[in-house]
Amino acid sequence: KSHAGFTGRCKNLYWGSSGVSFNLEVCYNMYMERKLITEYYSTPVRYYHTYEHAFRVAHSAQHLAEENGLTEEQSLDCYIAGIWHDAVYVVGNKDNEEQSAQTLLFMHPLKTIPANMVRRTTVADHLSEEITWENDPMQCCLLDADLIPLSLKWIFFMEAQRNIAKEHGFDEVTLEHAKFLTQFLDKKRIYRCPGMEIYEKSARANIDQLLNEVRKWHD
Repeated sequence: KSHAGFTGRCKNLYWGSSGVSFNLEVCYNMYMERKLITEYYSTPVRYYHTYEHAFRVAHSAQHLAEENGLTEEQSLDCYIAGIWHDAVYVVGNKDNEEQSAQTLLFMHPLKTIPANMVRRTTVADHLSEEITWENDPMQCCLLDADLIPLSLKWIFFMEAQRNIAKEHGFDEVTLEHAKFLTQFLDKKRIYRCPGMEIYEKSARANIDQLLNEVRKWHD
C-alpha cells in the first residue's frame, strides 16, 4: 500500500480536536510501525512464520478474546501480541520470543503486557498444562490463535507443515517433526479457550494422520 493511500485511510480514523484535520503524527507513526513490522517479517528463510501468519494470529487472538468476554483493552493487547509474536525468527535460536518482545517494547515501551505475552509463546509454553483459561485467559487466546493451523483442513494443515519443514532446510515433513507434534496429543487439551472442541478434534486427527503418513514415507 502507498504512503498516500495509508494516510488517506488514517483520515477516517484519527481526527484533530476541531474535527476538521487529522493527526498526521499518529498516522505517520502507524505507517512507520507497519513498515518496520513488514521489514522484520521479510527476513530470509520465512515460509511459515510470515507477516500473513502473524496477521492471522493477531486477528484470531483478538476474536477469541472478544468472543469470550474479555475487555476491549485486553482484546487489543491480544492483537498487538499476535502481530509481534514472530517479529524476530531465526531457525534454531532459543531467544526468538524474547527478541520479539524486546522489538515490540522498542516501538511501544509501555506495552509490557503484550510483550510479556510474546515472551510466553515458546514451545514449552505451548506444551505447558499450567497456562489455563482460569489463570491467564489472554495468554490462552494468543496460544490458541497460534495453533489454529493444526486444525485446518488436511490440505492446508499439510501446507503449513511443509512450510515449517522448508524453514529447516527440508523439502518434506520429517519423521522427527511429526513425532514432535505428537507431544500435543499427550496433553489433556491442545486448545485452552472455551468452545474450541471442533478445533481440538480436527487438530488431533491431523496430527495422527500426519504421523501415519510420514511413517509410510520412511518405511
